[in-house]
Amino acid sequence: MCPILFEWGPIRIGSYGLLLALAFVGAIVVTNREFRRNGADLNLAWDIYLLAIIGGMGGSRTLYLLENWQHFVKDPWGVFFNGTGFSVIGGFLLAFALCAWRLRIAKASFIAMGDLVSPGMVTGYAIGRLGCITAGDGCYGVPTLMPWGMTFPHGLVPTLSAKSLILTQLFRERFPQLPVPVDIPVHPTPLYESLSAWVMLIILLRPGWEIGPGRRFSVFLAWFGISRFFVEFIRLNPRDRFGLSSDQWLSMGIAFAALILWFISHKSQPRDNSIKTSPECVCESHPATSTKMIVESVNSSQIPFAHPMENASSIAEKCGSDNKEISSENGPTVIQDISPTSNPESLKKSSTQSATK
Repeated sequence: MCPILFEWGPIRIGSYGLLLALAFVGAIVVTNREFRRNGADLNLAWDIYLLAIIGGMGGSRTLYLLENWQHFVKDPWGVFFNGTGFSVIGGFLLAFALCAWRLRIAKASFIAMGDLVSPGMVTGYAIGRLGCITAGDGCYGVPTLMPWGMTFPHGLVPTLSAKSLILTQLFRERFPQLPVPVDIPVHPTPLYESLSAWVMLIILLRPGWEIGPGRRFSVFLAWFGISRFFVEFIRLNPRDRFGLSSDQWLSMGIAFAALILWFISHKSQPRDNSIKTSPECVCESHPATSTKMIVESVNSSQIPFAHPMENASSIAEKCGSDNKEISSENGPTVIQDISPTSNPESLKKSSTQSATK
């Protein structure tokens, strides 16, 4: 593995930083796709991205320092600026909190937003975990003799027995009959997490998910909590109460929240298609509709549309603007069919004239 890709004087470009940047770009691309498909406001999306980046970086670093408080107290500057040490769960939690605050200001639903951004979060997670592999930053697992075990002799946290007393001790405990190798193979746990994330992304991108009730969001949370809980058993994180790490306790909390959200989403009343279907697609979905079509405006939709009147106008164009009347006063944008065939009196008169002829 190659933790440093380019170095010129004080300028250093690391593989972890590069893949982390690609993770954010991938997450933004996928999320923008979901926003466009569902007619959501992209201006709000960019606010969410900024807060997610700030929360993701700040939260992951903060939780790592809290988990390793004893080392931080002994050497604050050394631990804080060592370039390694991030907790993904801490990043998710702070990012969720900041985004929830922004959505509250916008009067948009946090649950519906979670349905929209779940594929993007999984994409970023899948790419970002590969950065841990290329950098060898210590996120790997315990020693193993499995054929897919990996070594990181030049990693930021090398697996050389001479430089890692923890790995040396664990290898002796797990395989007492074998001599300690010079370079100790370990479980590539970030690779396990990345592979499971790609599988989850395929599931979340399948058609048929309803945007709004929170089912897709709950599936994402359940996958993250359960997968992280089990992978922690073969990671190097210290154990707290009952032999579990702090990340495992947090993972159980996330999985429990996903379970509650899943049951709530199934008990809730069915929602209209104002979130699931972009306003421009209403006429294409229901070409035979001729009496009335209602598209929620910014005041009534859970995720505000960027330009409700433009969306209404586009519907009128697709349906035949000469025969449509657009009204958006005091509530949802209503598009009524005022063509002669939609008026019962006109229809009766037309049929009478045909009969006399």
